[in-house]
Amino acid sequence: MIRMIIVDDEIDSAKLLQKRLLRDLQSEDKLTIELVQSVEEAAPRIQVASPPFDIVLADNSLGPGREGLDWLEELRKEHPDIDCILFTDLNESVAERAAEAGIYRYLTQPVEPKELIWCVRSLIKQRVTDFERQWLALVNQIGAKLQLATTIEEISDIIVHGGTELGFNRVEFWRVISGKREPVHFVGYKQAGNCLPRFVGFVMPHRCSEHVRKAYDDLSTKFFDGWMQGRGYVSRKLKVRNSPPQHGEWLCIPLVNDQGCQAVVVLQEPERSTQLRAEEKKLLDLFAQKASGAWARALLYEYHHIEDKINRVVQRITQETILHGEPEDLGKLLTVLYDEIKQITPTHNFVVAMKHHDPKIDAKGWLRYAFHIKEGTILKPYWRSPSDQGLIRNFIDQNSGPCFCPVGTKRERQRRHLGPPKRFAKGWIATPLSVGGETIGGVFIEEYERQDVWSKEDARLVSAIILRLSHFIQSAWIIEQRTHMAQKRDLLQSANEKIMALAQEQPSHLKTDEWLWHATLTLATAHYGFAFNRAMLFLLDERNFDLYGRMGIGYLTPEETIRAWEALDSISEESADPFDQYIAQLTSF
Repeated sequence: MIRMIIVDDEIDSAKLLQKRLLRDLQSEDKLTIELVQSVEEAAPRIQVASPPFDIVLADNSLGPGREGLDWLEELRKEHPDIDCILFTDLNESVAERAAEAGIYRYLTQPVEPKELIWCVRSLIKQRVTDFERQWLALVNQIGAKLQLATTIEEISDIIVHGGTELGFNRVEFWRVISGKREPVHFVGYKQAGNCLPRFVGFVMPHRCSEHVRKAYDDLSTKFFDGWMQGRGYVSRKLKVRNSPPQHGEWLCIPLVNDQGCQAVVVLQEPERSTQLRAEEKKLLDLFAQKASGAWARALLYEYHHIEDKINRVVQRITQETILHGEPEDLGKLLTVLYDEIKQITPTHNFVVAMKHHDPKIDAKGWLRYAFHIKEGTILKPYWRSPSDQGLIRNFIDQNSGPCFCPVGTKRERQRRHLGPPKRFAKGWIATPLSVGGETIGGVFIEEYERQDVWSKEDARLVSAIILRLSHFIQSAWIIEQRTHMAQKRDLLQSANEKIMALAQEQPSHLKTDEWLWHATLTLATAHYGFAFNRAMLFLLDERNFDLYGRMGIGYLTPEETIRAWEALDSISEESADPFDQYIAQLTSF
């Protein structure tokens, strides 16, 4: 659109000129012409014009007051982008001053209409050509910067600031995120210019913006005209406090790769009304192509960069376990995993929880905490009761993908309909251990002191590493369980033989079969035996056929039993055969 203003104290002549110009130049770029009768009227109008005027036609003789040339000299100094045409009498001194002031053309009066039409048409074409050349040079400069950049951070910065260089007052960069609960949503990633509060990280579902959605769905640049307001300035909600109005033409650019739309860039001019020329739209399409290609390259670079990083970490973990001759040692594998993970997401709270490999046993709800760091202290592996699992067991049972809660687990617990815990985590990264579509456990990183300790990129990297190691962890876990069961089976078989021998060695002063029953009930309740909470022996009174309690070993509650087992862990580890140690204690009394 070309805006022109005619300054002439003879209003009738000015109106005729306006009519002739609009009639003969209607095929040119959109042309609007305003009329004023004096410099005093023209100056303030030009000062506040939005969009600005492109061409000024002024008569040098404006009656009483300043000459037109005097005013145009000042105007050109203040607004060098405005081209001026002066109507004047034949006067060499005026012609020289006009040339020195940078006046595009001066025409002697009376003005020949055809000459004026030709002059204005040439000026419009020149302005359009100059504008295209400047914009093309600018787009090429932005493209050159994009070619030199590689990372997502660098390229998104160049795109948003490139939008402001092209004359847009606000540029928003929305990344496209897909999830199970919301198929597609847009997340505020970066902005430039007249920035919005709380834009970065703001989540807008696909259904909530008809504007961004059109660009996303059609995979092509979309131009819009008219008011646009609302949360994020791309929705249909009109009444939002402190939302500046959007009027004039603006656009949404989808950034596309072979997998579809990955981001949307919104270019706006909320402070002024403007119409984009056809040439501008073509150049904006060129800008969109360059931005889209660079973004696709950045995503590919990020993918390979992350893959390389994942491969290096996984390789270090596997090499470390093999180096110590323990590739199938679950404890060693998880220790090395933790050492690597804490380099990415520093933490003093780390849990690896495993389901039992036998579905019938797992159905009882117990989880094996194969590796547990609590407030920096390494706990021994233990079985966690179904009544004391909460979010971790729920996450594993849901068989969902990784979960990142940078500001705490409160909302996640509410979404899963779980009650409040003793203490809410302020940061949480959960990754399922999945093999063949089946979840065998999970790895959990927790933070209890501060929110926003880890970035989304950190969480994604950690989860990718853990998922890559799921097969190794499963293999080591199954081997550990089978080894443990084999050891227990051998121990029980050996203990059975020892119990029979023990019964024969019992001193005569003790009750009948005292050692036999004590050893049998101990084997039933010991953590290295059948691990029941308690065992009781009832014998038949042959005189009245009643049962009477002969002996009992164990505790009334599981908690007491677990504490007793934990207290005996150090004893059992010191002995190759804990049952032998028990027999030694029994026979010493």
